[in-house]
Amino acid sequence: MKINLLFIAIFSGLGLLGCATTSQYQSQLTAFVGQSPEVLIAKWGTPTARFERENGDEVIAYIRSRDILVPGTPNYAISSDSSVGLIATPAVSTGTSPATLHQSCMTKFIVRDGVIKSSTFEGNDCKSRNW
Repeated sequence: MKINLLFIAIFSGLGLLGCATTSQYQSQLTAFVGQSPEVLIAKWGTPTARFERENGDEVIAYIRSRDILVPGTPNYAISSDSSVGLIATPAVSTGTSPATLHQSCMTKFIVRDGVIKSSTFEGNDCKSRNW
């Protein structure tokens, strides 16, 4: 039970770290507003998609996607041995199963009259990076 609680606590903490960097990511995107698309592409590389909206605005999109394997944890039983005290031994019962976490981020820049006007992003992996 303690191991399961530790597992939950670690991943809750990691989730909070992700929240802390979302505002930094927004700041990185805002720095491109007023710049030409060429500045963005020189910094971030070739976009995943580039298309024009009906109103004439251009959309430059970057999509990042990855899967992370979180290993399972064994369940240990605590038993008492008078010669050594408490010992932890692998138990026959289950611990936590391995899991795959899908992480993605889609970032879009809106270009009007040759200048980036705004940006938006969505996903669970939109975090500040050193580009």
